[in-house]
Amino acid sequence: MYQIKLLLGAILLLHAFVSAREYRNYLRLHDHDFTGLPYDMVAECIIGCLLACWGYISYSQDFKPIKLSTNLAKLQYSSLDSSLNFINFDKRGQNIGAVME
Repeated sequence: MYQIKLLLGAILLLHAFVSAREYRNYLRLHDHDFTGLPYDMVAECIIGCLLACWGYISYSQDFKPIKLSTNLAKLQYSSLDSSLNFINFDKRGQNIGAVME
């Protein structure tokens, strides 16, 4: 079911973009000033965007609970501080020896 929502939303968005481009070309050919898109094109773009978002959200069904205690209850204390992303081996003190000599 999510494929239909996503595909229909993408088709509506594509049609709205093509319609907007054709509307601009029509205005240029007839020497009219562009003041904005008609409301039906704006509504089609909004509906297509909402439908595509709804289809994408329906696609991802396995949401994890937000409760932090359920995720932290499975971890052990020794694994909480073992993040290798924050280890920094470039110390300011390594250049002090060269300055002192």
